[in-house]
Amino acid sequence: MKNTLLLLLFFLPTSAVSGNNETDSLLNVLDRTIKERHFYTVVKEHRINDLKKYLRDAVSDDEKYDLLGGLLQEYKGYQIDSALRIANERIEIAQRRHSEENKIIAQMNLSEVMSIRGM
Repeated sequence: MKNTLLLLLFFLPTSAVSGNNETDSLLNVLDRTIKERHFYTVVKEHRINDLKKYLRDAVSDDEKYDLLGGLLQEYKGYQIDSALRIANERIEIAQRRHSEENKIIAQMNLSEVMSIRGM
């Protein structure tokens, strides 16, 4: 019993130190990511603008529905009000197309956005 306790006490400090190194490493990654947030914002806005451009040029409801799905994914964690509007647009398109499957998917999108928003 004493030997087990001594062994445990011997290894405990080394595991605590290694945990701190891992935590420090994760904090460094987080700090670097926060410093580079402008870059991530620019990239996201570029993807959003590209999708909006394709949406303006889209002719069929199928294309619009799919492109709105891409926009929804981009907006979900970025601008939740825009994501809510897009989810409702997807429902309208699915109803217009009489596509029960797409309507269900769009309603699930709407419920996901509303849960993120806290509604």
